[in-house]
Amino acid sequence: MFEWLLILILLAIVVVLFIKYSRLRGEIEQRARGIFEEWRKKELETLKEEYDKKVEDKAKVMLEKWKMEEEAKIGEDAIKRPTATIIGKTLKEIKTTN
Repeated sequence: MFEWLLILILLAIVVVLFIKYSRLRGEIEQRARGIFEEWRKKELETLKEEYDKKVEDKAKVMLEKWKMEEEAKIGEDAIKRPTATIIGKTLKEIKTTN
């Protein structure tokens, strides 16, 4: 009879310990999930900042390239325009003298 009482008490202790273990396991998982989400959020913010910086740097490089190309075109146009004007005036002068 004493053995049965001892077995019943030990069984009750095992059940109580199992319930506490289950609760603690759930709490640990929630904490771990919270820590992971916090880390993930910070990591995403860092990646976004790095991406934005790279995009901005790329845009600056492209703008500078475009400026240089346009300045070259403007320079070429500035050289061609007076030449074309002089040729046009000369041809007009030749036509009017003939």
